[in-house]
Amino acid sequence: MKEQKAQVSDIEYQISASKVLFIVGPTASGKSALAMEVARKYSGEIICADSQTVRRGLDIGTAKPTKADQAEIPHYLLDVVDPYERFTVADFQKLAGQAIDDIQARGKLPIVVGGTGLYIDAVAYNFALRTNADMNERQKLEKKTVVELKEMVKSRGLALPENEQNPRHLIRTIESDGQVSGKDTLRRGAVLIGLNPDKNIHESSIRERIDTMFSDGFLREMETVLSTYGDPPANFDAIAYRIAFDHRRAPGDYDEKTVKELFAIADRQYAKRQRAWFKRNRDIAWFEQPKQALKYIEKVLE
Repeated sequence: MKEQKAQVSDIEYQISASKVLFIVGPTASGKSALAMEVARKYSGEIICADSQTVRRGLDIGTAKPTKADQAEIPHYLLDVVDPYERFTVADFQKLAGQAIDDIQARGKLPIVVGGTGLYIDAVAYNFALRTNADMNERQKLEKKTVVELKEMVKSRGLALPENEQNPRHLIRTIESDGQVSGKDTLRRGAVLIGLNPDKNIHESSIRERIDTMFSDGFLREMETVLSTYGDPPANFDAIAYRIAFDHRRAPGDYDEKTVKELFAIADRQYAKRQRAWFKRNRDIAWFEQPKQALKYIEKVLE
């Protein structure tokens, strides 16, 4: 009987090891903390699906996983490129795919966690990204303002992308006629978990995170980025840094209270777009609290 139990246990482990867990949701919803808890319990390793934490030097303002968390649990797709360097969905898809293969080959659980919808979809559905955009047309589009690009998207009857202030995302929507991906069936073994906290709790979490950013030295970090890499390009879209950069250049004294309030407004707007993106996906199991999600994950993995 003991031998039979061991065999069953081995089978259960193989099933669990073949899975890929995705934890998604709006900013400041508790995704990273849940991912750490799951990783500790199920020998997991974390792949960060965030278009900003992929950038070096943007640590405090992006709430990047702490050095302690990274030392405890392996994290992938952090600090891959310089702050203003181009990094595409295709780049993320390739590197995340390699990380998943490596993690599974060692019998560990890949946990993809983040709020960048395009990154999540590119890996969860393993779609083929379009790469045949007409370069002449691309150059014409790149000369247009965000307002002009948004009007082009609307005039074609297309939905605005998740980050509608990012010209690259708008151009991608126009080039692909709204079909950013060849989204098909969910990849083998994928389990999608969504966190959508109560509105009041979420608002409190956003403000608490902003206060922590400033107490941890966000303004010093911003000055370091400026002194090291210079002024950001027009398409730089890291929310906290863009607001701080713009406010820094404005006349008058630096008003920390005003900047914090602008951060909170921008984060709420971004969270709203993230919810809209993920809510379209019927494969996601949604939970208001991380502890509810953890119970569901335990059932799926065990």
